[in-house]
Amino acid sequence: MDKALIDAVEPIWRDIQRTAGVDLRIADEPYQDYPRHPSAMVWDTDGTGAGFHTDLEASPRERIAQVADQVQEFVIEARSAAGLPSNWPPCPVHPDRHPLAPTASEPPSWTCPTTGTPVAPIGEFGS
Repeated sequence: MDKALIDAVEPIWRDIQRTAGVDLRIADEPYQDYPRHPSAMVWDTDGTGAGFHTDLEASPRERIAQVADQVQEFVIEARSAAGLPSNWPPCPVHPDRHPLAPTASEPPSWTCPTTGTPVAPIGEFGS
């Protein structure tokens, strides 16, 4: 897997393993062949999967937010399929309304989409 893609997915992967409550795995299986956009797959134990990619021309913090946004969508679907609340990661201020949104702030953070308030750096949610 491309080093920039690994660096972008590692923080969200820490959050997934710590707080998502679903058993997912990442595979070095590119789903597209664009040199500037390395890609891989995330898989659930039920056999469903989704691709994610990053843009090598983006900054490292933008790449983290890009990948977090893509992988978050799959985590939400996996949690829903497992009968878990789909608002992952949950907003502590609005826990029944929406998940947090990844932003390319410094550092890249999980942010309340209603207030714009950063809650935790991506990679440190729930720690």
